[in-house]
Amino acid sequence: MAKKTKEAPSRLFWDASYLIAYFAPQDRDHKRALKIREYLVHNKIKFCTSWPNISEAATLLLYHYGYSGTSALFHALKTFEIILPLEEEYDRATILFSELNKDQKLSFNDVLTYLLIRERLKNMPLLTFDRDFSKVGLTVFVP
Repeated sequence: MAKKTKEAPSRLFWDASYLIAYFAPQDRDHKRALKIREYLVHNKIKFCTSWPNISEAATLLLYHYGYSGTSALFHALKTFEIILPLEEEYDRATILFSELNKDQKLSFNDVLTYLLIRERLKNMPLLTFDRDFSKVGLTVFVP
């Protein structure tokens, strides 16, 4: 079960679901995402994500909402610390994918995000609208 925290961390990992909600005005969680970002900026919380999350968000923004959201995401990249997974992290994620999906369904990107947060990012809290992370015990930030 995921842990939820309201305590403002110094850094926060943005999942693709939050990126999509933030950059797509038509998304059902867009207004909530804007309010959360306002809180993050006010509390000087640093933003972090990974290239696979950016890729997933950019693709889904383009397919579901059009080019403007994708373009806005790309223009905002300089505000993020962007993690590039290492080859061995991809390798471990393929093994973990099989283990975690025996009794649940997680996308490969979610498994890779889980691995990055658990190992390299030392359990950094996660900002997400994706309920899958509640299944694997990551700390989800809820302002």
